[in-house]
Amino acid sequence: MAASVRRGLYTRQIASTCACRLLKAGRPSERSVRREGFWRTAPSGDEIAVLKDALEKIRKEEKKKLAEEIRKEEKKKLAEEVRKEEQEKYEESVRIFMVFCGFYVLHMAWRMYNALNGRL
Repeated sequence: MAASVRRGLYTRQIASTCACRLLKAGRPSERSVRREGFWRTAPSGDEIAVLKDALEKIRKEEKKKLAEEIRKEEKKKLAEEVRKEEQEKYEESVRIFMVFCGFYVLHMAWRMYNALNGRL
């Protein structure tokens, strides 16, 4: 499976490279043909169409990947905002509880003071 995936990636890279060169520069120079070995003769119209289709598929896949990454980032940001809001609510409830406990302790201290002095 890994070998087929690697072969597919390699084929896609070559197709992408060839298609980009075809679309940008038209027919490659003889020097680049000899150096890179992609073509020995000028590509036919069918080959150009196939390479254009391959390039379009690659662009669509890249757009999908980019859209997916954007969605993931938005989800992360939204989750972070929700987590912050929940944390703020929790902290506020803890503050209220602490104030309540403080008043309760003061009340009990006042009752003990009054009980010790016999004013109950």
